[in-house]
Amino acid sequence: MELAANKELYQVYASSYFDKIMPELSAYLDKGIIEACNFFELDHIKKLKVYLYDNAEEYQKLFKTLYPLNGIAGCFGYEDVKIYADLNKIDKHRLFTCILHELTHVIYRNYIQEKGINNRIVWFDEGLASFLSGEKNALIDNDRLKEFIEIKISGENKEIPKISYLHKHGTNYGEFVDAKTNKYNGYDWSYLMIRYLIETLSKKELNKLMRSKQSILDIEGTITNDTYNYFTKKVKTK
Repeated sequence: MELAANKELYQVYASSYFDKIMPELSAYLDKGIIEACNFFELDHIKKLKVYLYDNAEEYQKLFKTLYPLNGIAGCFGYEDVKIYADLNKIDKHRLFTCILHELTHVIYRNYIQEKGINNRIVWFDEGLASFLSGEKNALIDNDRLKEFIEIKISGENKEIPKISYLHKHGTNYGEFVDAKTNKYNGYDWSYLMIRYLIETLSKKELNKLMRSKQSILDIEGTITNDTYNYFTKKVKTK
């Protein structure tokens, strides 16, 4: 693994396996990190580090991921992120958004989230990362959003998860991703809840909310139902 990109805001360490996508990746991160900093109203951050792995066995051994790799996986530390990707199994854009997703976690925790090891609210953090990474940008289109809501959120066998389910990563019913019965997916719900807050709160209100664990907990009693009602109405009235 060698230094593959060295920019003002980040460094990328990777094997030659990733050389062919490095120019496009750099362009995506250049734009995405600045947009994330602007969203959080940050003038300066410490340089971030990205480590890219192309060996699934090595990655699994080092980081013991909770979810199946399926061609890509990511995790984050205090100032760095570690990503596994198989470019034969995933689109390169999926890699770009995965990296920015994990970097958003780092930026939010280090500069915005209320300080303290126990102050992370998983759904809130994951929702911000999903929103700012660009991974769900296709849902800006109302037709795509309508299809997403009808299949992933209000479709057959789907349910509104208890907010407590979205506090802990895992793949069982009652944890973040219900891979057993497929009644909900915490990543989908987290994105929608953050988008709901962004679309309905003032910037001042959102900035205050992002910085206070208690303020986030205070909205949890209604956030899932409010989000469901907001988006099911939104896609029906367009």
